[in-house]
Amino acid sequence: LLEELAIWFKGPHFFTWVKKPACSKCGAPRERMKPNGQTTEFTPSEKAGWPSRVELYTCATCGNAERFPRYNNPRTLLFSTRTGRCGEFANAFVVVLRAAGFEARYVWDSTDHVWAEAWSSDQKRWLHVDPCERKVDKPRLYEKGWGKKLAGIFAFGRDEVVDVTRRYARDVGACLGRRTPDHGWPGIFPEASVIACVEAADAAALVAGRATGPPGDAWLEGRAARRADEVSELAAATWAVDATAGDESGRTSGDAAWVAARGEGGRALPGGSWINSAEAPRVVEENGTRRLEARLRRCDGSMLAGSVAFRPGEVYGNHDGKFALEAGCDVVGALRAVAPDLSLADAAKALRDDAITLLGEDAAECRRRHIRLLENLRDRGADPKVRRLKCENAVVTRYILGPVHAAPPWLRAVAGFDAAELNDAGFAAALVAPAPDVQRIRDALAALEAAWPA
Repeated sequence: LLEELAIWFKGPHFFTWVKKPACSKCGAPRERMKPNGQTTEFTPSEKAGWPSRVELYTCATCGNAERFPRYNNPRTLLFSTRTGRCGEFANAFVVVLRAAGFEARYVWDSTDHVWAEAWSSDQKRWLHVDPCERKVDKPRLYEKGWGKKLAGIFAFGRDEVVDVTRRYARDVGACLGRRTPDHGWPGIFPEASVIACVEAADAAALVAGRATGPPGDAWLEGRAARRADEVSELAAATWAVDATAGDESGRTSGDAAWVAARGEGGRALPGGSWINSAEAPRVVEENGTRRLEARLRRCDGSMLAGSVAFRPGEVYGNHDGKFALEAGCDVVGALRAVAPDLSLADAAKALRDDAITLLGEDAAECRRRHIRLLENLRDRGADPKVRRLKCENAVVTRYILGPVHAAPPWLRAVAGFDAAELNDAGFAAALVAPAPDVQRIRDALAALEAAWPA
């Protein structure tokens, strides 16, 4: 049920993740909205939603000033806006969990993320639930998958406050060393002071829980036993075995550039159906070669250890316990693996070689399409439609993204194309580029024509 709730909650028909709003005046897409600071001066209508701040944006098309309140009131979030980032998701999802019959806690990470925990009456433990990522019981996701340098993580329930850092971080000693303002920590305090603050907040939450709960509340009566079990669980979590499938994936909410800027892309796993029948996947790198390792389920139900060397953008399936290369392109995976200092000359040569290898006689059409794309960007780059590539379009897929290893790095190096729009399944729906630097587009045309003469 938890997984079903997480999948349903984040979707086109209920709660949606947004980085910034679209223009309410001219309808310009979010890519045209430029940040213009923030304010804590709220309008009367905004105050009802308990905003923490209002982000300010200016439309690059019509000049309209747009406000994006970061609401905290679950009523506003669930019955009015139904949109936001991780803060809005966690605030609203905790209420949904409680409405569905779960005890739930709000979890705050000092390195700028929040999620939920839900009590499992069957397993008698708290389960990690991240509605932004549609992940359930993947506590190592942030440290192992996103690559976050965690410092402190705290859970807030209706009758308790708990330091749950050990559930999410392997090296707690390193976490304690990061409890500085550089890692989102509010100041530099002795650890004894942190412990005392948590204990005081926990005691206050218990008093509030008893004051608001019904007489003889069974949940409150079982608090001491649950806490003792959780303390033991958290101590053991520090020495737990490697994470299960899904913990090594990078962040999926937000466009790739934003995720990369936050350093939460992780070491991207290759795309493909193999992930649905795998355990303990991980990526290792030796002498410049990346290798995917995992235990794969065979047709008879047994698990077989497998590995395969891969290049960014390749897609794999599971053929009776063995990795098998499939057709198609994992655009997001390829973009996340791109080196930011890739030269135009090297990118153009890679595009040519990859196209000739993979497309054969169609390589000439691939060249023509890329030349045409660059010419359109040079001449009509102000038009947002020119800067949007639909990944589900057959022509785009075959001739522009067809060179699976080289096309995404080339597109990013040329004009900053990124996996800015994802579909419900988390795959790239469209690549979007910012307004192009015309001189860079001209340089890219020259590089492509030099590396790949007609």
